[in-house]
Amino acid sequence: VAVQTNYTFSSATSSNVNYVLGASIEKDIRKFKLGLGVSYSNLSSKTQLQANASIFWYPKGNTNLVFGAQLTVLSQSSDVHYIPSIESTFKAAKKLWISAHVLYGDLTNTTEMNGQLVNNITDKTIYRTGSTLFYTMSKNLILHLTYWYSLRQSNYVTYSDTYTYTTTYSNYNNHLLAIGIKYNL
Repeated sequence: VAVQTNYTFSSATSSNVNYVLGASIEKDIRKFKLGLGVSYSNLSSKTQLQANASIFWYPKGNTNLVFGAQLTVLSQSSDVHYIPSIESTFKAAKKLWISAHVLYGDLTNTTEMNGQLVNNITDKTIYRTGSTLFYTMSKNLILHLTYWYSLRQSNYVTYSDTYTYTTTYSNYNNHLLAIGIKYNL
């Protein structure tokens, strides 16, 4: 007896509305800056609630040297992700600052920098590390040069028959290089 499997493909147009609503507060206490943030979003047709707490230490009392840590908690459906990160910034020259960071955790459907950066990819981020150079060009212009390295994981499914499948996980590297100019009023 021969078994024949017929597959049908159809196309459909759908409309998704993605949004992020967020708020944050910060408080300076001597040489420390404490921060709390929360966001509510709908990314990839899933609802997320995200909260973070951060602490930054300015040992010299200014931006010549800064150490910081942040813990982000993301709740999506029944999944909860904890994402710790640390960073350090120091003044390397009169108009040049260098910042470095390390972040560990799955960034799928998370937001960063008060919703300015949205991670709505389907691949899992295992960790990310990177550095940013800030160069003050004038009183109002700051040049940013950023490099991020991420280790990510994707998966693909193969079917050996109609009912049996295998999921294979594959790690890959992702590199980001970004240049930007910020204008301060």
